[in-house]
Amino acid sequence: MNTIKNYIFLVLIVSLISMCSGCASIINGTTQEVPVTVDPINATVSAVGGKITIVDEAPCTLKLKRKHNQILTISAPGYKPQTVELRSVLSGAVAGNILAGGLIGWGVDAATGADSRLVPETVEVILQPDPEVIVQPGPTLDKAAALESELKRLEELLKSGQITHDEHRTLRQKVIEQY
Repeated sequence: MNTIKNYIFLVLIVSLISMCSGCASIINGTTQEVPVTVDPINATVSAVGGKITIVDEAPCTLKLKRKHNQILTISAPGYKPQTVELRSVLSGAVAGNILAGGLIGWGVDAATGADSRLVPETVEVILQPDPEVIVQPGPTLDKAAALESELKRLEELLKSGQITHDEHRTLRQKVIEQY
């Protein structure tokens, strides 16, 4: 008789605990890891969502809150910055909560964002060169090396067809005049 009471008590405790936490909170958590790859490598990735801003160097994996849309800004010197929106959408875990956890479980997940997922789940970006940007020499790059680097970049843009011969000639002259 005592064993049956203990068993019933245990079942009640487990049921109460499971109703106080959401299914998706346990399975998914409130954050999502989003892999980010960028060409060129070593670009800067900024994520803004909710009240938090995260900055990292690509390639990287960002750990982002599921509850809020996230705006990623990817940039690198000499390239046009690109923006990617990660949308927070309702996850399939909501159905499991309605069946297993009831309204309390769904409420917990909705409050924490665990009932959501970010899409797209991976980010791959190829930054486009910005022919109007002239790379400035940094502390480790002297003027001659910066000039050579910039002229090589313009040659690559010409060879890949991203700028015309006339644009190349004009931009080359601007670079030479600057240095």
